[in-house]
Amino acid sequence: MRELFLVIYFLLFFLVSLFGRSELDSSLAVCSQYEVTLDSILFYESSLSYEDTYNLYNKIKKEDCECLAHAYNLLGVLYYNLSDLDEAKKYLLQGEEIFIAQNSKEKYYAYNQVVGGLIFVIEKNYEFALYHFQKALDIAERINNKNLLIVANQNMGLLKLEMNELDQAQFFLERSLSFNHAINKPRAYASQNQARVLLRMNKLDEALEQINETKEIWRQLHHAKGLYLISMIEAKVHLKKKQYEKARQVLYEGRAAVNGEIKLLAGENYLLEAETLAVLEQKENEFKALQNGLLNSEDLDIVTIEKAINRIAEITDDKEQAQIIDTWLKMIKKYDGTLINNTALSIRKNKVLDNEIKEKGIIKSNYLAGQRVIKKQYISILILFTLISILIFLLHTVRKQKLKIQNLNQDLITSQNQIEQQINKLKERNNELKQFAYVASHDLKSPLGNIAAFSGLLEKKIADEQSKKYLGFIKESAKDMTLMISDLLEHSTLEQQLKIEKTNFTDLVEATIQRLNNDIQQSGTTILYDNQTSHTVFCDKIKLTTVLQNLISNAINYSKKDTQPIIKIKSSVENGTFQFSIADNGIGMKQENTDKIFNMFSRLHDKKVRGTGIGLATCKKIIDLHQGQITVISEYLKGSTFVIKIPNKQKLNL
Repeated sequence: MRELFLVIYFLLFFLVSLFGRSELDSSLAVCSQYEVTLDSILFYESSLSYEDTYNLYNKIKKEDCECLAHAYNLLGVLYYNLSDLDEAKKYLLQGEEIFIAQNSKEKYYAYNQVVGGLIFVIEKNYEFALYHFQKALDIAERINNKNLLIVANQNMGLLKLEMNELDQAQFFLERSLSFNHAINKPRAYASQNQARVLLRMNKLDEALEQINETKEIWRQLHHAKGLYLISMIEAKVHLKKKQYEKARQVLYEGRAAVNGEIKLLAGENYLLEAETLAVLEQKENEFKALQNGLLNSEDLDIVTIEKAINRIAEITDDKEQAQIIDTWLKMIKKYDGTLINNTALSIRKNKVLDNEIKEKGIIKSNYLAGQRVIKKQYISILILFTLISILIFLLHTVRKQKLKIQNLNQDLITSQNQIEQQINKLKERNNELKQFAYVASHDLKSPLGNIAAFSGLLEKKIADEQSKKYLGFIKESAKDMTLMISDLLEHSTLEQQLKIEKTNFTDLVEATIQRLNNDIQQSGTTILYDNQTSHTVFCDKIKLTTVLQNLISNAINYSKKDTQPIIKIKSSVENGTFQFSIADNGIGMKQENTDKIFNMFSRLHDKKVRGTGIGLATCKKIIDLHQGQITVISEYLKGSTFVIKIPNKQKLNL
């Protein structure tokens, strides 16, 4: 139990350092600013103010800020520090639900899991503590956050130490140290915990080397509390090596460092001194050390207190024993009224009282007092039996739930395997469809080419004008069919994988204009583009050029008769988004029909205008691959403006 309190202190340091007290002003209502503040105090020890925490919580809740989950984390730590574990669990669970719902801010979700794990360590529910710490560690490794890796590995190591799995404890603590090479408090605490592991493994000389390294860091940091805590670990090493004077000297140095201002683990500190004085046979000083230990017994368990009281009774004479034993027995009952099976104390106390009874003649009152004690003991035994029965029932229930969870996990694995098989089958079908589309289009284009070619030959040889006219229809239809097959092939075989490159948009526009030069010259089209204002865009050059070509071709094809076609191209970059637009003065369309034009084979105008109804569908597919959007603003007989927006970043979240 004594070591548990030491463990909890070290664990608590990291959690308090995550959410330490700070001057929080109104700017923290913005979640990103609040996170920056959390990160800025991540590795500095500070106290957590009850008032500041609740003021922040109420402010965030009132403004309905998305960082409410962080406020719940703070409240969880606050009640954890106040030892109100039920309240701490309540707020941590609320924070966890928000993090899961938002599916974001994984680092702070991991901190939530660390605090939850610490609560289960105090409750000695190591299985649940391991579950929460492992979740935090998984997140730390997935997002590769150094500070979180230090915290998660440190807590996992301390849990393994508490479970007496020393090799595992050493492994995780060494991992924590590997992420932190600076001279700072986290490194000192990790080194200090390594010394505790080596002490538990009885590697005393290695433990002393680790202790000396830790002391040097604490001295450089001028950290008195750290020197005080490491002195206790060093004293235990010297006790095991039977260096009693050295152990006592180390304890004095530790207390001198804090000048009596820190009461943390003071009970254990004085009892360690009493242990050295017992060997040195300095009973008077040992008595004082035992008394000081019991007066600071908040961190001591029942067995340790009982042992200390027995030792006081042994080194004092009979006249003082009854009063001393009565005093400390009353102190023991502060643990929620728990009574101790203290046979040795009872026998010794009864012997002293027997002498007093004979002298004072109070046998009757003592008998009644004894009856009351026996009655209380019976009640305590009954309560203990009830608690054990409840515990057995709970263990049985937990085991059933664990088996149920294992079965569900197995079902989930089976389902995942089936899904993967279906995905592989779909990939095979898609590849088959692509191959089919390629072969089918190739086989179709060949006879259509022959039809067009022979129609042309016949047209030259036949003198009949009516026959020439029909052959012209056949030739044009063959050309239209060939164009449609080409567009369909391009759309169906469009690769999903993008080759993102840093590109000058002006170069793309000029290359497209050059490619369409014949159509532009024949139609008398004027293209207006400010090539002096050059923007850089991250895109797949070939695919974006296809979009430009389709949109400019459409603007030429759908121009008005007896009106010179004018096409305006503009581009801009704003808030990480690249945008360009292509506006024309063509025949336009009704605005309510604009959603239909991006569908395959959709054509709103007379089929005398050449086209396949596939080009705009291809444009939309390419822009979707870039995780962007394409829209159109149009007015009938006045023209259309196509607007394209894509994220201007080197890597897309594919």
